[in-house]
Amino acid sequence: MRLAGKASISIITAVFLAGCARQTDKTDITEEKQVINAVEMNVYNSNKQNNTKTYTLKDDSEEFISQIIIDESDNTFTFSYDVMSSYLAYGQYTESEGQLKLKTYDGKYHYTFDIIDENTLKFKQENSSRINRITGNGIADGAEFVTGILSGNVTNTDGLEILRKLYIDFPQDASYQEAISFIQESGLPYSERKLNGSRYIKIALEKPDTFIETPVIDTFKNYDYIEASYMYPKKENNNNDELDKYFFAGIIYVSVGGYQLESHDNSTFITNKDGEIVDSKMDRQEQMYFLESHTEPAIE
Repeated sequence: MRLAGKASISIITAVFLAGCARQTDKTDITEEKQVINAVEMNVYNSNKQNNTKTYTLKDDSEEFISQIIIDESDNTFTFSYDVMSSYLAYGQYTESEGQLKLKTYDGKYHYTFDIIDENTLKFKQENSSRINRITGNGIADGAEFVTGILSGNVTNTDGLEILRKLYIDFPQDASYQEAISFIQESGLPYSERKLNGSRYIKIALEKPDTFIETPVIDTFKNYDYIEASYMYPKKENNNNDELDKYFFAGIIYVSVGGYQLESHDNSTFITNKDGEIVDSKMDRQEQMYFLESHTEPAIE
């Protein structure tokens, strides 16, 4: 596992360095266009968040917290309730007679919620498709979804906690587009970048710091962030940029505390700021426990 971890670091570093190398004037122009595109996507993503509202399942005992996110600008929704499922419920919603009604674009599923108040929805099973979760129990009739709740009955005001939970729950088997929808549900600002047959997604707490820099090798900064990478099939022309063909390559969590958590298809490991592997046997939850126990709490 240690050898696999070192190999993964070398591969990621090589990709980053390749993106930073200036070879010809044409390369410079391409890099400039990519930076412009990244800025445009970042602005779009930040603006889109201002019109969204997130409802979280109250008293959810599962490790993955079920959420509904609605976009009031175009009456669309995404409903995530099982991290193990490859299906992402998204579509249009309507409001009528005190109810919020969700219907997926493919027409397969529909969900109805009573609107208790502006911050509370109550699931109405008799008028909804049944929800079964691979990871645990289904969602019961009358279950409440509320705004401003991260888990249980604890109101979350710490964005860092959301960022760290996103790393733990990130669905590594999801497609690129499904991953973007999952990130949008967190409400955190993010940016995307296409580079050398790969796509990178960066998630951070502060919008100015979310932009994907060049170079990207200066990792340990004064804020925590996540970066997920997706690769394009090697034998295909990545200029076509077909999003459904990208596959997950890895996700890293960079901590201001001097540790980098990494999770790839067949390996997870922690490195320190000197690039030394601290551990290669922890899962993502255990990695975060380690980070929390080795990082000083933020000073308010």
